[in-house]
Amino acid sequence: MPKLKCKGCPDRFDRDKMIKIGLSLYHSHQCAIDLSLANVRKKAAADTMRNAKALRSRQREAKAKIKKRTGKNGYYANLQAAINYYVKHCLYKGADCYTCGKKQSPTDSGGAFHASHYMPAKQVDPRRFLLINLKLGCYTCNALNSGRLAQYRMALIDEVGIEKVEWLECEVNHPNLLEVFPNVEDIQAETARYRKLARDFEQR
Repeated sequence: MPKLKCKGCPDRFDRDKMIKIGLSLYHSHQCAIDLSLANVRKKAAADTMRNAKALRSRQREAKAKIKKRTGKNGYYANLQAAINYYVKHCLYKGADCYTCGKKQSPTDSGGAFHASHYMPAKQVDPRRFLLINLKLGCYTCNALNSGRLAQYRMALIDEVGIEKVEWLECEVNHPNLLEVFPNVEDIQAETARYRKLARDFEQR
């Protein structure tokens, strides 16, 4: 007569040595107790993991609600980082410095060239996110010489014309950021769009 497998362990036993508890067969009461305890621990671990996941989700939602548009880790900062990356690594990849003509080198550090603004990137200035206002600048021009704005302006006039530059310079021509991005979801969508543009460029 074939031996039967115990529900609580991998061993097999003769039918007359098995104990039926509920709908299952065990070779001892202790084996049934051990299985029951193991199931309790397994369920507790699953509950703990599920509760931790739910807590993390609630924490993310709470952070999203209190997160500010402005500031170091605000939504605008995330958008600016995405645009700067696109400008530096995609739109003007390998280009010379816009204001002094310095060429990029394979030995350059990651901070040797920046996404440089013509109109300063003030927190709530909508022009900070306009591509016409962003070019590639070397560290010396952008960080040490405030963008060399006189040279920047002349180069920009040569590129797009004086009317476009004056349009950019005039603050009243540009809707405020609350008009451009009524909801934080709009900022997040624009951030995602630039990140996708960068991914698509890098995958070509």
